[in-house]
Amino acid sequence: MRNLLGLGIIALPMLVSCGDDHCWDCGYRAPPSGCTGAACSGVVSELSLGLVAGNFTGTSAASVIATSTVLQYANRNAGNLKVYLSSGAGTFAAPILISDGHDPLYLASADLNGDHLADAVSASAADGTLSVFLNTTQTPGTFATPIVLNSPGASQVAIADMNGDGLPDLVSADFNVSLFVQTSPGVFASPVSLYSGGANWVAVGDLNGDGIPDIALTDGSGVKLLLHTGAAGAA
Repeated sequence: MRNLLGLGIIALPMLVSCGDDHCWDCGYRAPPSGCTGAACSGVVSELSLGLVAGNFTGTSAASVIATSTVLQYANRNAGNLKVYLSSGAGTFAAPILISDGHDPLYLASADLNGDHLADAVSASAADGTLSVFLNTTQTPGTFATPIVLNSPGASQVAIADMNGDGLPDLVSADFNVSLFVQTSPGVFASPVSLYSGGANWVAVGDLNGDGIPDIALTDGSGVKLLLHTGAAGAA
């Protein structure tokens, strides 16, 4: 058994993460009564609710991407991705900011388009969207303008090849548990609603041993399973 007790800690200049107790606006503090102007905008802090590590540069060392929201208002704040590219074993360059709508809640990562570089997908309930950030082969570690997919209520996303065509698809934990089938690299079909009750979390795996991915979800009443019927894009 590998000894995991001797772990070193590398501190990146990241951000406060106080959303673990579901206090989404916990970094915002209202100004005193009667105060106006820029100086009275409240105490501003930064919040991260999503984090992934992966081979974003095409090297052997993993880089890190985190969501970043500067909490200037009680609701609906501008969000970014903070990209920490690996500059060597255990070292990272200064973060690069990429605009990412409002209040991103979650990040997932996988090679979506088969170019052997990790891509990223964020979910935003505030915008009701998934944002797909495709890595660029010309300059790995930089990302094309995001593909924005309409996904009302999106709080989380899972990535898996749901129809066996070799292209990863997206399953969104939104108001309809939406399936976005990737029809060609970087192109996604209109969403298919899989469960009208919605979900706050989804996970994908072969739950019944038939070799086809199924979906587990959580909603307001517990855990539910969506077993794949075998038809392309169906569950």
